[in-house]
Amino acid sequence: MSRPMTTVGYARKSPGKERFDARCSLLRKLVKRLEDRGLCTKVFISPSSQSDEPIMLRDEKKDNSMFLASISSCMGDMKNFRAMLNKKFKPVRLVVIDYAGLSTEPNDVRGFFRQYPQIKELVIDHGLTFEVIDRGDLLDNDDVLSRFDCRTSPKHRSA
Repeated sequence: MSRPMTTVGYARKSPGKERFDARCSLLRKLVKRLEDRGLCTKVFISPSSQSDEPIMLRDEKKDNSMFLASISSCMGDMKNFRAMLNKKFKPVRLVVIDYAGLSTEPNDVRGFFRQYPQIKELVIDHGLTFEVIDRGDLLDNDDVLSRFDCRTSPKHRSA
């Protein structure tokens, strides 16, 4: 019998020049998409991070409190997500919007999943389809990991 998993969403927004309220609106759309399509019960965001920025360092030295206060259903940023994972040992399903929504660095993805064994599945929302990747494939299958080395130009995930 498999244990039920907590479905957690994560979204990141690349740095840009839009105003604070415009960035908040885009982040709200990402959060809503993860809640509605990904059925996430908790969603965490990185309001301004590059896709190749190390996952474990994201938001570490940033004050995202204004963004987090403006997005009511958001549970926090990446440092809050990692803090939750450091305390939570029940199985987690992580949902992101496209590969670059998590990272464009395959080895960084592998390292993140090594660090948090309670993340059992990664679900990638590709827009029309979902892809479910098992934790074991993220740790051991280089072909699966190579999909994260995907960024050629920015993709608009908040649309």
